[in-house]
Amino acid sequence: MKYRFFNLPDWNQISPTQRTDLAQELSENLLNFEFTDIQLCEFGKQRNFIAFLDWNNIKFALIPGGESTLGYDRDNPFIPNEVQLEAWEFTREEYGLELNFFLDKCMTSLRKVAIKPFLIQVTATELKKDCERSELLEQITEEGFRFPTSDEWEYACSAGSRTIFRWGNDCPVDCYPINKSEWNIHRQRNTFGLHIASNPYNYEFCAEPNIIRGGDGGSAICGGYGFFAAWLTLASAYLEPIDINDNPYDYLCNHLRRVYSLPE
Repeated sequence: MKYRFFNLPDWNQISPTQRTDLAQELSENLLNFEFTDIQLCEFGKQRNFIAFLDWNNIKFALIPGGESTLGYDRDNPFIPNEVQLEAWEFTREEYGLELNFFLDKCMTSLRKVAIKPFLIQVTATELKKDCERSELLEQITEEGFRFPTSDEWEYACSAGSRTIFRWGNDCPVDCYPINKSEWNIHRQRNTFGLHIASNPYNYEFCAEPNIIRGGDGGSAICGGYGFFAAWLTLASAYLEPIDINDNPYDYLCNHLRRVYSLPE
């Protein structure tokens, strides 16, 4: 396989025929995967051609790799707009929590990473019951899958965006992400073709056992921290550290996103 073409810039630049041939060849070398199509996934100025494969009626996206900048840049901090600042004033008054402190504490550090290409579920599977991490890990390992690393998850979520959210810096401040609203950007797929980080309750496990991504389990909503605080838990760099040895039942999960490592 010509995996060097699975570098994101190269992948986007080669011809449509080359992309199709490479994705088809990949699927033929993987057990039980079937290539379906390649789609242009775009938002604003971001545009990626993403190959989709099917496994057991579950849709996967081929995520090209490469070097990427991830994390929150504390030297060039997020500047909220006037409406967001007003919304955070409630959080500050109620909990004495400054926005910069919250961002410093809850966002991953700025870093450069090298990501290998991988396959990831387009939409996390909604499970019939809440499951412990060990139970899910055993299941997906038997299937030939794994959890994404924290870096892979953030790379897949941000899809190259350097804004606070994968779609930009704006968000509503008069509703929660789970509420019905005319705003639905967070429910749309990103430029890697993924539906990800759209509901703070639906966090996802990572390869690292002490980390969950994609939400806080609804803590900001249930704790009454305010609308803006709840939206910030959907930021691409948002990370929720956990201690599964303390009380693992606090971190049951009902959503599962599988990742498949491509052969070396």
